[in-house]
Amino acid sequence: MNDEISLQRKIPTIFDSKTVVEGKRAEKFNISQQDLYQLYTYGKSYDCQVVVLIYPRSKDFTTTLHFRFFDDLKLVCYPFCVETPEQSVEELVSQLSSTLQNSNAPSHLA
Repeated sequence: MNDEISLQRKIPTIFDSKTVVEGKRAEKFNISQQDLYQLYTYGKSYDCQVVVLIYPRSKDFTTTLHFRFFDDLKLVCYPFCVETPEQSVEELVSQLSSTLQNSNAPSHLA
C-alpha cells in the first residue's frame, strides 16, 4: 500500500496513490468504493479536512476531481503525470492549497 500521512502546517492530509484503476467503481467517476471507505476512515481518524487519491494521468483522466463526503470531508482525485513528476507535485500542492481555502467542493458523495 502506498499510503502516506502528511502533517505539514498542522493540517493532516491523507494521500493514497494507485497504479491502476481496477475493481468495482463508484458511478461515473471510476473510483472504487473500497478506496472511498478507506480514505474516509483515515480522514476521520486523523481529523483531516481533505483526503487525496492520486492516479496516473491518462487520456481519460486529465482533470482534478473535487468532491465532498456527506459530512464535508473533502476528496481530491488527482491525475499525476509520471513524465513530469516535479510539475505534477507543484500542481497538486497548489490545488490542495486552493481546496483548503475554498469551503465549497462542486460534487457531493453520498
